[in-house]
Amino acid sequence: MTAPKDKSGHKSLHMLKRCLAYFMRYKARVGLPIVGMIVVAPCAAASAWLVQKTVDDVLINKDIVALKFVTIGIVVLMTGKGIFRFMQNYYRNTAGRLAVIVDQGKHAKLLQRCEIHRTLYEMQFGAD
Repeated sequence: MTAPKDKSGHKSLHMLKRCLAYFMRYKARVGLPIVGMIVVAPCAAASAWLVQKTVDDVLINKDIVALKFVTIGIVVLMTGKGIFRFMQNYYRNTAGRLAVIVDQGKHAKLLQRCEIHRTLYEMQFGAD
């Protein structure tokens, strides 16, 4: 009962198609976390840039105007990052839960197999 192999000898393409079939009903709940990732990822670089501006302009050059802009920038950046990270986590988690809960009756055998595999994996991991 193995999945058919693709041209390279791996069954990953088959598994990807199979997994995507479960989430196609929830395109928006899968797409919104991607938007969140696109916004959150550059925020780390922006944070580093703001720290550099703070050190260079505010602490070394004693620029009061830069202090106001950096303060506003940090508040805006962290607020936006928090909102988009929440959006990313919320929609990612609800998409997964809905795919499992709503489709549970339809795919009960698959869920049972997943639960068995998870349990066996935990037992193997605990045995080492």
